[in-house]
Amino acid sequence: MLELAQRLQDWIGAYPLGALLLLFVVCLLDALFLVGAFVPAGAVLFAMGALVALGNLELWPAVLMSAAGALCGDGLSFALGRRYGERLFVISWLARHQEMISAGRRFFVRHGGKGVMLARFLGPLRAVTPAVAGASGMSALVFVLADVIAALLWALVFLLPGMLFGASLGLAAEVAARLAGLLVLSVLLLVGGVWAARLAIGLFSAYAERWVHGLLDWSRRHRHLGRFGPGLADPNQAETPALVALGALLLLLTLLWLLAFGGLGWRDYPGTVDALFHQTLSDLSTPWGTALAQTVARLGQWPVYASTAAAVLAVLLWRRRLRAAAHWVAALSFGALITALLSLAPLLAPPERHFGQGDGPVLRDLILPVVIYGYAAMLYCTLRPPAVRLRAYAGAIGLVLLIALARLVLGREWVSLIGLSLLLGLLWIGALTLGYRQHRPERLFASSFALPVLLALVLAAATTWGVDRAHRGDAEIRTAATAALDMPAPEWWDHGWQELPAARVDMRGRRLRPFDLQWAARLDRVQAELVEAGWQPLPALQPADTLRWLTQSSRIDQLPVLPQVHAGSHPVLSLRQPLTDQRQRLIRLWDSGVRVSGPDGRVPVWLGTLTEQRARTHYRLFRYPVAEPYGPMLPPLTARTAFTVIRVVARDAHRLWLMGAPRVLYTEPFEDAPRSPPRPLPTP
Repeated sequence: MLELAQRLQDWIGAYPLGALLLLFVVCLLDALFLVGAFVPAGAVLFAMGALVALGNLELWPAVLMSAAGALCGDGLSFALGRRYGERLFVISWLARHQEMISAGRRFFVRHGGKGVMLARFLGPLRAVTPAVAGASGMSALVFVLADVIAALLWALVFLLPGMLFGASLGLAAEVAARLAGLLVLSVLLLVGGVWAARLAIGLFSAYAERWVHGLLDWSRRHRHLGRFGPGLADPNQAETPALVALGALLLLLTLLWLLAFGGLGWRDYPGTVDALFHQTLSDLSTPWGTALAQTVARLGQWPVYASTAAAVLAVLLWRRRLRAAAHWVAALSFGALITALLSLAPLLAPPERHFGQGDGPVLRDLILPVVIYGYAAMLYCTLRPPAVRLRAYAGAIGLVLLIALARLVLGREWVSLIGLSLLLGLLWIGALTLGYRQHRPERLFASSFALPVLLALVLAAATTWGVDRAHRGDAEIRTAATAALDMPAPEWWDHGWQELPAARVDMRGRRLRPFDLQWAARLDRVQAELVEAGWQPLPALQPADTLRWLTQSSRIDQLPVLPQVHAGSHPVLSLRQPLTDQRQRLIRLWDSGVRVSGPDGRVPVWLGTLTEQRARTHYRLFRYPVAEPYGPMLPPLTARTAFTVIRVVARDAHRLWLMGAPRVLYTEPFEDAPRSPPRPLPTP
């Protein structure tokens, strides 16, 4: 997926005119009468804005092409309204969209010519208002003047969020392409969650009554198979037998799924889909991404969701919502049963234990946070307007999806079991919601329900984070451990350096920046020699320092530098050497995992990159250091000192500097070095 996105970005960079033409067509379709209500122009403009920030497109050509497409589409819609008048709105196939047309009419009557400008920023109204303006007899000159201003502002406003996101991707890419990929995946999950919530509300609002009547009709026609249908859909019948039967059926289907696809007791290796997802997310793993995933995953741990569940039950009992409390207990009971079934079943160990990456407890309890957060949102949304339901559903869906993604990133579960837990949770929530809303539902209010529950969630999460931080101390960000390998110093100096990685590895199969040096010494001695040669240690990155990326006049040595990633780890040492106000050199060192004998005993071999950076400014939005295309570089020490010997070798047409202790301490590789014979001391 990431390779495909990279190819698309490369194609757009090579053929920017094609991307601009695509942008023109999308904006034109978005402005056509009624057609625009179904065209995702906002998403396309967001993506194009990101490409502008990444340097694949220029800003003003993108703004002009977007505005031109919007003007052409609005002009065609205006011409349709002028040509057919009111006859345009009474066509038979437009009967299903009369509410949208009526909203456009009311908006235009209320705002007049000003409405042409405002409607461009109001979603479906921009697909109706130009035609309404044409049918009302509005002057074409007035319409064009208003629409030109609106189209230019609309294009700029809708491209700007994408530019901000693209600039943030550029910053993330300075750390690792995998971090940028993880950001994209997270944003797609959140956008998909909001879209799913909107779609669910629309479908339920439009078809709920039809579905209920269909369920009742099916139950009447199939008395034996469908006798539990009225229990959920008919307000005059008890729902408990139907819920018990449905819960038993879901438990049985879970057991059958585990036998057929879950490897229950007979498979000791992951399936193709599980292995693919784990490998892909392992490629996206970085120390910062792992720390973020650990933070999000704590929202799905039992102290947090159990506290939230207890708060919901306490509030329902306090407010005497006994039917809602009974449904809440049913939701928790089913989640506990599925958790017990998955925990006791002899399934394949989670990825982190299967591949020996961790020894944490096996907790297959994702269905509990799914039903707790999901059904709490359902209870709150009962008898509330669609706008409130959309926000609550989007929040619950986004939270659950991020918890699931965090568990996948951390390797705490296979994607097949994640999908099974999500599906079972959604089915059970849907059944409980149907039964509750068909049997005397009660409305819950924000002050007496939502606020106490959210407060319990926040306090439990904060307590969990604080306790975990106190236990782990300075080791909060887990880095990939590399087993140390001993190598004789002469062997490393002679040919062993060829066994070490030649380039920084960002993602699987992607060798990015070749390493420029290998340095065998204690880290404190390395840092001392670099500081003596004019290099400056980078200060610890603080959140407040990132505000300097928003300035336009800061020198490059004042701009925060993000750590890059090699094989999932940040560098152990980073220093800079300012050249001008706009340029600097940067050295980064990683532990190779190899230890050689040196003058200070057994010392590590550090892998290092030497890069030259310049300050990049994107349309006065961001200013941050970026690496220049690398070329022949000087070593960090341009001359031999009392502590270091430098040797230059060629590796894959790239110059590699080997740095170690003085020759007199490496006796074996330097036996041919000339030595001065001893001289007697002069007599006084």
